[in-house]
Amino acid sequence: MEKTSLLRLQAWTGLGLSVFTTAHTANIVMASFSDALFNETLFALREIYHQPIVEVALMGTLATHVYCGWQLESSRKHSTTDTVSLRTELQRFCGQILAATTTLHVLSFRVLPAMYGSKADFSFIFYFLRRWPVMYYSLLGLLGAAGVTHAVLGVEKSVRYLWSRRLDPAVCNITIVMALPVLAHSLAALGGHVYTAFPGVGLLVARSCVKKFCGSLGIDTGLL
Repeated sequence: MEKTSLLRLQAWTGLGLSVFTTAHTANIVMASFSDALFNETLFALREIYHQPIVEVALMGTLATHVYCGWQLESSRKHSTTDTVSLRTELQRFCGQILAATTTLHVLSFRVLPAMYGSKADFSFIFYFLRRWPVMYYSLLGLLGAAGVTHAVLGVEKSVRYLWSRRLDPAVCNITIVMALPVLAHSLAALGGHVYTAFPGVGLLVARSCVKKFCGSLGIDTGLL
């Protein structure tokens, strides 16, 4: 596929994914207000993006976006004339972080609950953050920071490429800088450091789900 076609396809798939990223990020921010609001928003959004056709379209869009990025990066490494800006380098670096962290995120909060018929609600995420704080705060922190940065810079780049319109870089920078502390506060809320009203039943469901998964792998769950 020609470079111009790859760039155009990457731009369109990136814009499509940014819609999902925005909705997902907004859902996380709801945790700053209450666990109930987080759950209500989460279940309402899942009615849309957990539809089989939507999930297939989402995964196909993501796979296409990653493929285009990999092809473009591969061709750039073999080129002696291609140069990129610092903003593009940052966007690509954040994309690589996303590729590394999204798999574990999907496994923990999508595949694992689906395997054992559990809903990954507020209390489910709270359990993971309290049980393995270093791993999951790092995972979700990197995922959120890289996701926001990659999405904002990607939209800026896509709009410029597709419609020859330049978004103000300063506005994009401010958007990123303002979003990061908001996400940090939301993660703190998910981990129980903002308010203390948590549904106890959900914690038992999450613990049971993890025990079943570990048991199927032959892992001792005595400490869980």
